[in-house]
Amino acid sequence: MRSDRSIPMPEISKLFLSRKEALIQMGVSLPTLERRIKDGTIPHIKLGSRVLIPAAALDRMVESAMSERDV
Repeated sequence: MRSDRSIPMPEISKLFLSRKEALIQMGVSLPTLERRIKDGTIPHIKLGSRVLIPAAALDRMVESAMSERDV
């Protein structure tokens, strides 16, 4: 007998951000974001034609920039 309960999986939208979502969160332009993706400063994955940025990595980058600014 199969159980109707399933293990909840985190939504992919909460784990990854689109380029547009990332640039809004970071407060940078699209060309700046694209340069940072290309030079490896911002980690990313490609799914077909989509570029997704790990939300956790972006959060760490923003926190790091904020703490450096407070010094």
